[in-house]
Amino acid sequence: MVVEEFHDQKIIYHLNIDEEVNNILMHLSSLKTIKTNRVIKGTTLVGAFYIFSLAFYSYLFHILFAWIFLLLSIGLVIGMVPMNVMAQNGPCQDEYPPAYIEFFDGENGTYIYSTFSQDQIGKIEGVSYDKASNTLTLDNVKRDEKLITNVMGDDFKILLKGDNSLKSIIVWGDGYGGNLTITGDGKLTLNSEKTENTAITIQAEYTEGKVKIEKNVQMEMYAKEGYPIIEIVGANNSDKDKAVVIDGKVTQNYEVEQHITEVTNNVYVVAKDSTARCYFTKFEKNGKYYGGRSKFDDNFKLTGRYDMFEIIEDEELGYVARQIEDQSNIVPEENGYTIVMKDEYNEDSFTDTLELDKWKYSYEIYTYDGKEYGVLEMTVTSNGVTRHYFTVVKFIDFEDYGKIAIPIEGWEELDALPEGFVRKTSDPYNLYGYTIMQQTLNINRDNSNPGTTEPGTTEPGGNNSGVTNPGTNNSGANNSGANNSSTIKPGAENNLVPAKAKAPAVKKAKKKSVKLVWSKIKNAKKYQVQYSLNKKFKKGKKYGTKTVTTANIKITIKKLNKKTYYVRIRGINGKNIGKWSKVKKITMKK
Repeated sequence: MVVEEFHDQKIIYHLNIDEEVNNILMHLSSLKTIKTNRVIKGTTLVGAFYIFSLAFYSYLFHILFAWIFLLLSIGLVIGMVPMNVMAQNGPCQDEYPPAYIEFFDGENGTYIYSTFSQDQIGKIEGVSYDKASNTLTLDNVKRDEKLITNVMGDDFKILLKGDNSLKSIIVWGDGYGGNLTITGDGKLTLNSEKTENTAITIQAEYTEGKVKIEKNVQMEMYAKEGYPIIEIVGANNSDKDKAVVIDGKVTQNYEVEQHITEVTNNVYVVAKDSTARCYFTKFEKNGKYYGGRSKFDDNFKLTGRYDMFEIIEDEELGYVARQIEDQSNIVPEENGYTIVMKDEYNEDSFTDTLELDKWKYSYEIYTYDGKEYGVLEMTVTSNGVTRHYFTVVKFIDFEDYGKIAIPIEGWEELDALPEGFVRKTSDPYNLYGYTIMQQTLNINRDNSNPGTTEPGTTEPGGNNSGVTNPGTNNSGANNSGANNSSTIKPGAENNLVPAKAKAPAVKKAKKKSVKLVWSKIKNAKKYQVQYSLNKKFKKGKKYGTKTVTTANIKITIKKLNKKTYYVRIRGINGKNIGKWSKVKKITMKK
């Protein structure tokens, strides 16, 4: 396990050890200092594998210095390569890169979802993830943490309920896909303390990298001076109108700026490293030999179980192992296998065997003397000494497996490539970035506009002529300065019946008060808001039914002492009265 590169909060590292060695390393807690935010790439280390192989082999035979090799393997550092663009919905299910959702405070992280088997999934109150809909739900979640996702797909959504706050959101596409849709009728505040540069960052990494905020969402976003509030980097989407879509009402004027960069990519080929070899115990079944890999428990004790492999002997590659699909973690003797022994102390074995399903590199393609070669560039640091070198390979296609890289004799570890090697690149193409350059951005549902004067809102000690409280008779109340029916002048516009209203939305529900907002109703000059303890709005003291008339599209109602209320609205134009909206149920906070 080796650290390679830091990208903001994403640490990229590589795994190049087989399952048992990996388990051993994971149990060396004192050595596990790598931070949790990372993406795993499908590259490997020859040097690290060699050391790990020695350690594992030694461990099998209980040699004490096995742990020395494990310690030496820590600290190797290599380069990474880009992934191919796949662009899919749902979280990536490939081993590399792993899909994950993490809340990260800068030091520690809590995974809500991860496809990496060694990640421990935690729980956070109010946070849940549904894989079927690819939706992360935040229900009154207030965390001084970043929300970070990796390759969660182009249909990834955050559903808001209640009042939520986070430091920021960072989405990584990593050649697979990581769009972001924010939905629901709750609120989300991002970066209110401006500890982060940007509220929302999409590291598209050659994918679409789109952001959509749906109309019922409320958001408050903040950025540091000179930084964008929303930023998309390295996207393949060229349509500015689709890069950032905000369906709600934004209280500030904003502009999505497009940035175009012409780029070329180096050309890579993913291939099996033929030098990364393993040890397998030899078994016999029906006159044919098979390879077995021992399984260990959490205390590094042999379990008697094995993963079984078909062994192929190739003229150029030697022994090649392909895992048998339905023969994983089995007791060989119970499945017809017999171990092959040379003597009572040493097992006969398939040593120096190429395992087909692991140890892959991405090789950069060069041309030389009219031919194409793969080049692996490595930087290895061990015991404080750093070495940089190149390995040149040719490729062969092995059966239906794919490409295998074979080092060319004399070119295994070069300090520099021979003169005449030319890197192969792709044709030029564009990558797109998008920014909204401002320090605050507020988004409200249904035309509501926090931060402006709200005549229909009750504040303690204020003049609340247009607000009613249960227990008082305010059926005819209206706001001072509102256009009341007695002042409406005759005219065609005043003879129109208001359209049917849509149900009001709950903008903020506190312990004993609720703030309601609604869309403007066509032909309406004023609005009647009716709320009741009874969903059929029956009259009488026991039902607590009240009606408020206001010229505004929002109102705050206070002194609500019961658990559940029902509310509806309708438009009024002089003597013309529109139809009631659908009934909205409100559950008060405790």
